[in-house]
Amino acid sequence: MENIAEVLQAIFIGTVVAKFLLITNRVVKAIELCKECLILVKNLKIPNNEKDCVRLVIYTTMSMGYTLISDHTNGIECIRKLLTLLCECGDRVTEARTTMHLAILYERQSNYKKAKEIYEKALMIWTEIGERQEQGSCYEHMGTLCMSLGDYVLAKEHLQ
Repeated sequence: MENIAEVLQAIFIGTVVAKFLLITNRVVKAIELCKECLILVKNLKIPNNEKDCVRLVIYTTMSMGYTLISDHTNGIECIRKLLTLLCECGDRVTEARTTMHLAILYERQSNYKKAKEIYEKALMIWTEIGERQEQGSCYEHMGTLCMSLGDYVLAKEHLQ
């Protein structure tokens, strides 16, 4: 495939097929397909900002796959890459949601200290953009996390 349009079309089709594979519970195949798409993106002769847009879709799909199979280590790595791309493009809402997802994965790994730190970062973003309902959701997650740690006073503060 020499033509950039053909390669982009192949990547687009690959991500659509990967999402279908996720829905039909063939997660490992979906992740493999996403990795192949990333190789194609890497070799594309287009500006990096355009590559980043394509990578956003691929990393989002991959992170969903890793979450479905409870591979939190690879899921975290994928989401970190996704967050880097999101910070560059300025999509604060998606950045906050993705940050929450990252905190949840750390919590599932029982890395409560890191999860708390990342929940606080998500809360800061939600506060900056004025999303009160999402702030409440973040406080709820933080309260539950504090209960897991046995810090019932702080849990009560968050949950109130």
